[in-house]
This record gives sequence, structure tokens and C-alpha cells, in this order.
Amino acid sequence: MVVGAVRLELLVVGSRSLKQKRGIVRSIVRRLSSRFTASVGEVGAQDSREHAVIGVALVGMARPIVEYKLERLVLFFESLHLADLLDYQLDVVAFPPVAVGDVDSTDVREFDEAFALAFGGPPLISGENE
Repeated sequence: MVVGAVRLELLVVGSRSLKQKRGIVRSIVRRLSSRFTASVGEVGAQDSREHAVIGVALVGMARPIVEYKLERLVLFFESLHLADLLDYQLDVVAFPPVAVGDVDSTDVREFDEAFALAFGGPPLISGENE
């Protein structure tokens, strides 16, 4: 399993209000989500009138395919001309295959730690209950 994520930092040029910015961001989120069958959402700068941060996540079977799709997503976003791309960060994490029946608490903890490291935040599972 491969999980890819991209974080787009945007400048919504000419936005005069939060309401106007949110309308543009909603349009971008809707278009990216439907075109790439990805999870897309506004993940930062919600209180800024001109800045927005959009997060995108994709899951796939092969690293090159997930990377390619995320790179195409960035190019597609730029072709929309709805906002300027200030910066983006792309990351892909590959998890080793696990056979059914071979999963134990150590595997789950390692997966949880890798997920937390890749996407930020603390692990959900602590080692205290063992």
C-alpha cells in the first residue's frame, strides 16, 4: 500500500472577503476531488482572506503511480487559474505488504507511528497498555 499526500499553499488574488475566498476554495476542492478521485480539503489559513492551504491524499498500489497522479494534480490545479500556487509539498509513504493473519500489536503500533510521522500529530496507540 502506498499513501501519497500533497499540501498546496495558495494565494487567492483579488479576494475581498472570506466568503469570496471560500467560494473559490470550494470550487478548487470540488474540481480536484472529482478529477483525481482523491480526498481533498482546506487544511489551513481559514481565517485569511487571501491565503489558503489545501491538502490532498491518495492511496494506491505503486509509488510511481501515486507520485505521477499527485504531480498531475498540481499541474491541473495550476491550469485552473483560480488561485496562485505559492508552494507545495509532496510526500509518498510506502507500507510493506502484510499477509492476513500475520498482523500483531507490534505491526499496528509500527503502522501507527509511521502514519503519525508522515502526516503529523502524535501516534494514536501508546505503549503504556502492554
